[in-house]
Amino acid sequence: MLSFFYPIGANLWLQSAVHIKHSLGLKRGKTDKADARLIAKYCIRHQRDKRLFNLTDKVLAMVRQLAQQRERLMIMAKAFTDLSQDYQAMGLLEELKLHQQTSALALAALQKQVKQVEALIERHIKTSPELKSNMDLLMSIPGVGRQTALFMLIFTGNFTRFTDAKKLASYAGVAPFAYESDSSVRGRTKVSRMANTNRSAEAIETLATYGRLSRC
Repeated sequence: MLSFFYPIGANLWLQSAVHIKHSLGLKRGKTDKADARLIAKYCIRHQRDKRLFNLTDKVLAMVRQLAQQRERLMIMAKAFTDLSQDYQAMGLLEELKLHQQTSALALAALQKQVKQVEALIERHIKTSPELKSNMDLLMSIPGVGRQTALFMLIFTGNFTRFTDAKKLASYAGVAPFAYESDSSVRGRTKVSRMANTNRSAEAIETLATYGRLSRC
């Protein structure tokens, strides 16, 4: 649907199905007609809050694809180095020597490919003034490295996906939510199940960044 309507200039409003479901209260049964009516009611009720969809910038889309490729290459390279460390830790020197002899060329090739991908990422970022500016701003913060800054740009769509720092913190999985009611319910405070916790550690370092960017 997106690939059909967006190229012809149609205005698109994308909204989470979970958000729509929870905003409409309790409902019984499920049919396509009933779902269509509920979505229509939601759209009518929340028209003022709508945010029209904008396709991801082509440069950022390319950077995201390259970053994913880098991750895949890093995983393959890590498999070789981890096995070497395991052999060494167990004192299996003959196995270690054989492993290094048979994997050295492959590991070197993977490391070379990682550097090539990183160079391509840098080249694409430099072609976009907005990406380059935000990348430099992120890396100017103590403790924020190149990869953390890169994934912050990718996950936030160059800081266009979130309207405030609270939403970003919730998405990153570092915003705890209380679960309690009077004295009868005292659940453990926890983060949202819908959070992207794959890189929560890196996101913790950059939560303050969003406020800094939004003030500039």
